[in-house]
Amino acid sequence: MGRSLFAGLAVACLLALLGCSSNEIWTTPLAPPRASIDRCAVTTTTGPPEEPVDNLATVRCHYTGMGKSCVDLAIEQACHVGGDTVYGLHYEELYLMGTIGVRKGTLQQASR
Repeated sequence: MGRSLFAGLAVACLLALLGCSSNEIWTTPLAPPRASIDRCAVTTTTGPPEEPVDNLATVRCHYTGMGKSCVDLAIEQACHVGGDTVYGLHYEELYLMGTIGVRKGTLQQASR
């Protein structure tokens, strides 16, 4: 009886831990840092960008099913690195992949 209770508690704890995990996002810089933008407007697309862009970073998000969506996290990252476009969005297994860009002619380094 004690062993089955322990096993049940172990499974419950494991499920609780898995259920609380959130999506993880990684960016790989492709250009010098830019100033981040609060509440920026970001265009997203699964295809190529609608306008020519300077690439700032690639983005990869591990989808766990909890918390913000990977698309929302990619948009936040675009704002953080000074971008206004996330394009080429596609899933590879449990990962959302894409590229963060900024419209051509607007790329400026962050002041330090």
